[in-house]
Amino acid sequence: MRQAFADVVSAGIAKGMSEWLKHGVEHGHAQRTIESLEAYDPEAEA
Repeated sequence: MRQAFADVVSAGIAKGMSEWLKHGVEHGHAQRTIESLEAYDPEAEA
């Protein structure tokens, strides 16, 4: 159940990011945002 929720949230974030990038966000700011999303791993152990 938890993984299904994470998948739905991840899909929503990915869709939102693609829509956001389509609207002409500056490349540098967009790259930092994508890097922070890639760095976030909810499955990683602390």
